[in-house]
Amino acid sequence: MTDDYKSRSQKKRESTAMQRLGEDLAELSPAPLATFALPPDLAEALALWRTLKTHEAKRRHMQYIGKLMRELDEPEVLLEHMARLHDNKQRENKQFKYIEDLRIALLHTDEDAREQAFQDTLARLPHVEAPRLRHLVEAALAEREKKRPPKAFRELFRYLKPEESAEE
Repeated sequence: MTDDYKSRSQKKRESTAMQRLGEDLAELSPAPLATFALPPDLAEALALWRTLKTHEAKRRHMQYIGKLMRELDEPEVLLEHMARLHDNKQRENKQFKYIEDLRIALLHTDEDAREQAFQDTLARLPHVEAPRLRHLVEAALAEREKKRPPKAFRELFRYLKPEESAEE
């Protein structure tokens, strides 16, 4: 046996992994997909997959996408890019949850808890200004009390969310 020998099971595992990567790529919206350096035939196949309507047609076409994925010279590059995309999405979700929790704490019914959350928010988020934050919190509380649409409630979330930084 040589070092290049792969068992049939190993080949099947690799084939299935490439098929899954193709499925993940197909599920991406066009904007993130455009950040991948895909061969033209694979990009075309992924675009065509989106237009298919029936389950069976999509299944058969996904087999073709899997074949194209297996023929890639360097699939590791796509795997790394997909992992980075996944990590960014997880980071965004975590940040969203954090900001949502802050907003809930700022709108707490207990005044002492609300003031503590206010001070914590000012300490943790450098871009937040106390007068603006206090105004938005009071407006959101007034909205909730008067059962009005949550305009200030949403504005508070947008204000707490830090500006997008140019990391890349």
